[in-house]
Amino acid sequence: MPKTSRREFVTGGCAAIAGAGILGSTGTVAASDTQALTIYASDVTQVGEAAYITGDIEALGNWETAYKMYPQSSYWKHETELPVGTEYKIVKDEWVDGVEVSTDGVTWETGENHVVEDGQTIANLYPDF
Repeated sequence: MPKTSRREFVTGGCAAIAGAGILGSTGTVAASDTQALTIYASDVTQVGEAAYITGDIEALGNWETAYKMYPQSSYWKHETELPVGTEYKIVKDEWVDGVEVSTDGVTWETGENHVVEDGQTIANLYPDF
């Protein structure tokens, strides 16, 4: 993954989806080490494209699969619960009817990987492609 610069604004509170015991690249992470997180990606797509998220753990596709974020009026949204320290990126690709795409051939966000921080509940991202 390319790593150069990170642009991220972090602020307070929102909801989460799912789970204890998320399997990561270094093994199983206890539920107490996870962080509820809502990720917003602004101004990233053109008509016919979608924003997806991928990362370094199984729940985010191990950099091989990317999951579609939910389209909103002017941004894309993904609510999740992730282990603190998880690295992730936003990618974009053609819109598909399903919820996931292979990361082969997608357009990767430039800059450093985003990292889930302890106490972080919202990440407002403005990815460059």
